[in-house]
Amino acid sequence: MFKAAMRGSEEDWWFKFQNDDPPRSYAPAENRADDSKRTMVKRFLHSLVYKVRERADPPRGTGFTLKATKLMIGKPQLQPLQAAPLSRSQMTKLLRLCALLARFSLFDRPVASESSKRVVCISGLANLNSMASTVALVCGGPLEKIEYHDGAAPSVDIHFLRPDSARRFYDWAGRTSLLAMNGYTLSVDWAAPPLGMTCHAPLALFVVEEVETVKASRVIVLTKAVTKRLAANANSKGYPDARDHFSPELCIERVKWDFVQFGGIVEVTPMVLLKLSFSIQYTDIRSAILAMHTLAQRGSGLNKKYGDYSARYARDVTCRPCLEL
Repeated sequence: MFKAAMRGSEEDWWFKFQNDDPPRSYAPAENRADDSKRTMVKRFLHSLVYKVRERADPPRGTGFTLKATKLMIGKPQLQPLQAAPLSRSQMTKLLRLCALLARFSLFDRPVASESSKRVVCISGLANLNSMASTVALVCGGPLEKIEYHDGAAPSVDIHFLRPDSARRFYDWAGRTSLLAMNGYTLSVDWAAPPLGMTCHAPLALFVVEEVETVKASRVIVLTKAVTKRLAANANSKGYPDARDHFSPELCIERVKWDFVQFGGIVEVTPMVLLKLSFSIQYTDIRSAILAMHTLAQRGSGLNKKYGDYSARYARDVTCRPCLEL
């Protein structure tokens, strides 16, 4: 069906969730997507073309020509020129050309070096450890993705967004004995680079752009204002009645099936806020980016279903300092 983030205990909801087939009422009928690079790039380019069309499409009655030029950083730019106006078909071809140029610039990667190490491997895990409890031990900075390797000796590859964050966690784990779980001492080492490379590959530029412009992370938060409902004994002194804050229309199981189509989920967590809020922590930041783009896409199934929610990126749970006792 799809790759599970990590096999947890039988009491863990993910253990039950990953082995069940989605009910027909829960499975989204449209906007299904996998976590492949091709699907994500397609959605990203569609969003890019839409933004370019909004900014570049001239109002009727005015005429000017747009020229695609390439800057030193490799990104296309549209510049107005004094010339004959473009037809609708010419404008469409130009937009496709801009998307094609952007497609190559998105995946232009700088040369990897020894100082670009940003992937650490945590080994010594027990078979019943959940992904959420493992991620809770990680600190030092935000993550790009988490990869679980099953087998006789399970391990987890932690991909940090920045090499300095990976170095801080690696040094902290080597100096202290705080990296332990259920009596098992965990070991941390640099992960092996991909086949054919001598060092860890740097981030794709489109991920860097999303992180720098909109503060993208693996965690997204959905929030909705709820009309206050007063129970019959609301005026009585004592602890507030739970029925005042209960939202029966929110089904967590449906939320899981709606958002797992974009990639593996570590956990879905309710948040203590004044509004109805819950967070979704993905295993890969690309999944969160794709989910946010789909939520913002007008007419999509996810936008229609969660249109009354406000979505935003939240701080990664690993964005905390490496403290020593």
